[in-house]
Amino acid sequence: MTVDADLPAAQALRTGTPLWLADHAAARYPRMQQMVEAYQLQALACLPLSRSNRLFGVLVLDFTVPQTFDSDLRALLLSAAEETGQALGRTGVLSARRRPGPVGARDATAEPIH
Repeated sequence: MTVDADLPAAQALRTGTPLWLADHAAARYPRMQQMVEAYQLQALACLPLSRSNRLFGVLVLDFTVPQTFDSDLRALLLSAAEETGQALGRTGVLSARRRPGPVGARDATAEPIH
């Protein structure tokens, strides 16, 4: 994914602002249609990750049911993103990403928690 891609994670990275898609993510981002259908995605939260005021990535959380993203849920998810950014910074992922070669953070697909 490039920073200028017409995708929600790229938008959150460009703007440094959380993006809350409560439902119909594919309608707003047509490039996501195939992924939305394959994984039955209904809602998406794209939360910028930073450490020491340096933006370095986006935490993407997807949901198979529509979400309201009320203030309590937003606060919880923003707190999780903040802690994730701090933890990744402490583990050296940021310095690893600066080195040439394939070292660094990778995308992962997680199974839903029931």
